[in-house]
Amino acid sequence: MCEKTVESYNRQGFTMIEIICTLMILGILSAIAMPIFFDFTQGAKQKTALSVEESLISAMRIAFGRHRIYNATSSGSVPGVDQWIVDCNSLKAYMVSNSWPYDTTCSGNILTLTDGTTFTIAAETKTLPAGLL
Repeated sequence: MCEKTVESYNRQGFTMIEIICTLMILGILSAIAMPIFFDFTQGAKQKTALSVEESLISAMRIAFGRHRIYNATSSGSVPGVDQWIVDCNSLKAYMVSNSWPYDTTCSGNILTLTDGTTFTIAAETKTLPAGLL
């Protein structure tokens, strides 16, 4: 009567072997998944930088066309309207809400994009739009 049978024991918790096996499986899965995740992140940064670069070039060409129509000069008085693009400040005037896209910085005439790519802003002239070098 006092003897306990195997069925009468209530199994509680996991054994150490089960926990170790689970941790090993999780480690292997994370070792496989992490490089794939980081590759997607870097790819997204590169695509974002390319998109920002193309948008800036389009803005420069639109500004150049507007300047030729209204016969703007390099000494125009209103940035974003009649002033040529010669540096970061004059280019920024053509950006929506007068600000740079996410994670893009500019100082002087050096522009740095999301992925770390840097460009030098080539000043607009009477015959050529501003550009990125």
